[in-house]
Amino acid sequence: MSMVGSGLAQETGAIKLPPSETAGGMPLTRASAEDKAFYSATDAGFIAQNVYLYCASAGLAVVVRSLVDRDALGAAMGLGRHQRIILAQSVGYPAGSAK
Repeated sequence: MSMVGSGLAQETGAIKLPPSETAGGMPLTRASAEDKAFYSATDAGFIAQNVYLYCASAGLAVVVRSLVDRDALGAAMGLGRHQRIILAQSVGYPAGSAK
């Protein structure tokens, strides 16, 4: 899929995760909007850290970006009304490295 918005990357492999059924042992259907936002941000942080750890072990460069065109990227990924983009990560080869 071509990158939407920023020119920081030519291509992106987007990972769309299924929504969690529970967070902190509490069904999200009964969580407040504030709790849902908190759990979403926390989960996004855990996932971003895992991507960083993998990239470090594989010799890849990675950066978290919060300034993305969320509407365009969400449309390109086919996200529903209830799904939202918290952050994005660009992954690639470090400058000057052999590919």
